[in-house]
This record gives sequence, structure tokens and C-alpha cells, in this order.
Amino acid sequence: MKHFTKRLVICLVIAALTVLPLSGCGMNPNATVLKVGSEKVSLGLANFAARYNQSTYETYYGISDTAWGQNAVDDQTYEEYVKKEVMNSLKKMVLERQHMDDYKVKLTDDEKSKIKKAAAAFIKANGKEAKEAVTADQSTVEEYLELLTIQNKMDEAIKENADVKVTDKEAAQKKMQYAYFSFSSTDEAGNVTLFEDDEKAALKKKAEAFAKTAADAKDCKADAEAAGASVEEATFDKSSTTPDKGLTAAAAKLKAGQVTPVIEGETGFYVAKVTSDLDKEATKTKKDELIAERKNEAVSDMIKKWKKETKTKVKKRQWKKVSFEKQGVKMKTEDAGTTAAGE
Repeated sequence: MKHFTKRLVICLVIAALTVLPLSGCGMNPNATVLKVGSEKVSLGLANFAARYNQSTYETYYGISDTAWGQNAVDDQTYEEYVKKEVMNSLKKMVLERQHMDDYKVKLTDDEKSKIKKAAAAFIKANGKEAKEAVTADQSTVEEYLELLTIQNKMDEAIKENADVKVTDKEAAQKKMQYAYFSFSSTDEAGNVTLFEDDEKAALKKKAEAFAKTAADAKDCKADAEAAGASVEEATFDKSSTTPDKGLTAAAAKLKAGQVTPVIEGETGFYVAKVTSDLDKEATKTKKDELIAERKNEAVSDMIKKWKKETKTKVKKRQWKKVSFEKQGVKMKTEDAGTTAAGE
């Protein structure tokens, strides 16, 4: 396995926290909230992870302490959504820590030293009330930072060991020049007027007339603009959804020099002329994207495998004690900084 040279950054802001004065609901930080195999995860660690995520949402996404009970996604409240993500993340991190030997992953002395310093800086930056709210002490913050660092290194190790292949055919990208006939007009003041049905019918005739001459036209852009359309270039394949799924699907069936029929989209008509059967630069970019996607999938697949092999159990009664509502946690961002976990 290759030596890791990529800089590993711990995303923990060394900043003071602002918390509301409400205390935890009889929380025992030493209680077990999660079991991953025979390993126990303390409520204190899980609460710290949850609170740190809460502070990120409240500081950078503007969620207030009274909004956590509102619906977010899939009939979950914001609190339920974030807590679910935090618990899934904890399971993943613990599983990766348990399998470090499989990939010969270790924390270096330098990483351990920087983690210890980062945790100490966090503890120093916060008062008693803030630390109690997020159940932060030196060992808890250190463990969370260790888990984050291990996760980073394990993800990279799994990706490096993944047998990922993407063929040129899979990544192949064509290139087209397309004309767009909008269903609306905009005046000088920026007011938008939507076309009526008769105006759309007239617009379609213009688009059809353009399509008939586009194949032999020396300057599609000039002809399209003369017909009231805008012209852009794009690289694509049959699965592309921009600028329009119907347009790219139709253009994917054509060869260079051929023109699509008029394609009706949600906001206008399209006509495209394929200008290249293979755009090498776009194909290379697409290939790199697919490789990255499949490496990420390799990480997800490995975590799924480990979850199947390892019994995990969440102590719901304990986890319910972690509540965000009316107990806001915000970072004092003017004091913010970041710390690296190693090179």
C-alpha cells in the first residue's frame, strides 16, 4: 500500500461556544448509548458529536434552537435528521477503527500530538457551562478527533485498495452546439412575460425552420440568434440531464454533423447539432469523476459489509436524552481556527 502523503485536516473549529443555560436531561456521560460488536460508545462521546454538528448547523446554516422540532426531510424533524446522521457516522467511524489492522492504518505520533493539542485548545476556549452542555472533556474531545482522523485515513486506504476500472467507452463524451428558444421574454426592466399558446406555436415553427438548415449551416450561432434563440455548447452522454434530458438523449443517438428534431423542454424548445463524436478532454474529466464515484462506493460497500458482520445496537432511551430544542449551541466564529492532524 502506498505511503499516505495527503494532508489530513481535522474539521474541528477551535472556538468558544455559546450555549443556552438549559442543562442536559439527567445525562450520564459514562452511560453506553451504542454498541458496535463488543465495543461500547459512551453517551458523552455521542452527545459531543451531536452537539458539535448542532453548532455547525446553527452557526453556518442559520437554524435556531427553536427550529429543531420542525419538519426537515422524509417526515423527520431537523433534530431527528441530524441525530440520525450523527449516529450513522459514529457507527461508521467505530467500524473503521476496528478494522484499522486490515489496512495497516495507524495514527502517527505527530497526529496524536496534534490531536491532543487541538483538544486542549478546545477545552481552554470554553467555560464550564459550554463544556457541560456538550459533555466535553480532554479525553472525549481527543477520542472524537481520533475517530475523525482514522475515518479520513481508512476512507483513503479503502479507496486505494479498491479495484476500480472505468473504460473509455463508459466515459465517452460527445459535444454539441444547441439553440434554445425560450417560452418567455424579458424586458429592459427585468420583467418576465410567459408566452401564450399561440406564441409557443409560432416559436416552434421558428425552431423547426432552424433545425432544417442547421446541418448545412456554416454558422449555427448566427442563424439561431437571427431566429431569436440563444446558443451554447455542451459536452454530454446519453445519461446527461443538462441542459435538458430529452435533448441529450436525442443527441446521443446522432453522429457529428447531425441535428436533433425540435425538443420541447419545460421552459423552451431545443435544437442541437452534434459537433464531435468524442471530446477527449471532457471524456478524461468524466472518467476521473466515475473513478472517484466508484471509489466512494467501495467505501460504502465495505461499511455495509462490516455492518452485516457486526451487531450494532443503539440504546434509544439514552439517545433520547440528547435534545437540541431550546438548548442552542453556537460557535463564536470570530475566534475560529483549524488544526491539522498530520501530513
